[in-house]
Amino acid sequence: MSRCEEMKTWLEGKSILLLGFGREGRSTFRWLRSMLPESGLAVADRDDQALKELRGDERVTLFHGPDYLSAVAGYDIVFRTPGLPMSILKKIVDPEKITSQTDIFLRLFSRQVIGVTGTKGKSTTSTLIHEIIKSSGNHTLLAGNIGVPPFEIMDRIKPGTWVVLELSSHQLEQIRTGPAISVILNLYQEHLDHHSDFLSYQEAKFNLVRNMNQYGTLIYNLDDLLVSRHAEEKVPEKQRFGFTYLGFPDSGVCFSNGNVLVRHLGQALAKYPVDSRQSLPGIHNVYNIMASVAATWTAEISGIGVSETVNSFRGLPHRMENIGTFGGITFYNDSISTVPESTMMAIKSIRGIHTLILGGKDRGVDYSGLISFVASSEIPVVICTGETGIRIFKALTGEKNWSGNCYMASGYDEITLLIREHTLPGGICLLSPAASSYDMFRNFQERGDRFRQIALQMKGV
Repeated sequence: MSRCEEMKTWLEGKSILLLGFGREGRSTFRWLRSMLPESGLAVADRDDQALKELRGDERVTLFHGPDYLSAVAGYDIVFRTPGLPMSILKKIVDPEKITSQTDIFLRLFSRQVIGVTGTKGKSTTSTLIHEIIKSSGNHTLLAGNIGVPPFEIMDRIKPGTWVVLELSSHQLEQIRTGPAISVILNLYQEHLDHHSDFLSYQEAKFNLVRNMNQYGTLIYNLDDLLVSRHAEEKVPEKQRFGFTYLGFPDSGVCFSNGNVLVRHLGQALAKYPVDSRQSLPGIHNVYNIMASVAATWTAEISGIGVSETVNSFRGLPHRMENIGTFGGITFYNDSISTVPESTMMAIKSIRGIHTLILGGKDRGVDYSGLISFVASSEIPVVICTGETGIRIFKALTGEKNWSGNCYMASGYDEITLLIREHTLPGGICLLSPAASSYDMFRNFQERGDRFRQIALQMKGV
């Protein structure tokens, strides 16, 4: 019996509810309908309009409105959308009844999965791993939080396929099987509006390895104190393979003189020159590269293609992306930076910043470190916006030792005017908000696209 047939047998005869009907919910619905074409299904979503395509289907029961969560009590299996916190669902339904697309996918294909998580760098690292594997001639697929629900690639998975899954803390809250190779990059304060506290967020990330089998391997950041502490507590030493920028591990991956080194028992087994890379600036990207090399080495992918792939990698949009120079100002789009740590990395990596744009939705993150960092920098102009922008603006304007100028903008139209008025030709304008985009935009991509429009408006100014 195949793995999918086993899953079909498990699902048959059970009452099933899909909780949330966004992109992943729709993907799950299609998969369930293909597995159980004659079975009845239930779908619940707060938004009535999200369910309009299902109206008229006699095999589907719909729940919507403010009390839509009350539907979960009457079903044997509940497929949770990643946006719904487990802390809420646990109060109203047995957690053993709750599953998700990620949970099911890992049950079926864990032996072929490289799972990548961390607060920052997930998309870059996942894509880089995928590209390195592809360059070696092996079959690979990329899915998960990067924008492709894993069920949508299932029909393309072959026995020798490596599936690279980018995984958010939301997706990891309720999984029962760990990947063959797990990558954990870093841990910063993030998504505190979803998780009850920072510790719950950390624990969700490390669900990635909680049920890893005896043959699994954890690739982890030795220089991140939280990551290394959790790794040492939760994973046997023989199943850990670390990477570090700060030294030469006895066994692990490190960086020296523009080369990524793979070491084992004190000896260098491989050296990959990456000093001619066209993109991926900054030390944080060196960590992403080391993690990618460690993961692909563990997957027994190596060779000249590693260096070539890293050095030619173009990078991803909204990640310290050089949009271009318009009106004499060079614009960098780092909209992905939703935590202070990643913004500080961007500032360290880009020289000559004249104007820095900060702020967005307030999720209770500590900004004291970023504020001190900016106040001690040579950045002359800071533009703040949003709820967090108010906090940062008040702190910076009250900083007696800061010689820069700080402005508060009500939105991105006003930001456009402030850039024109205060950014000198020849300078760099960096959007690196250190905050979520959800106060003004649907996501960080939309925010980055709006910033790109601002840059293009500077043509001929």
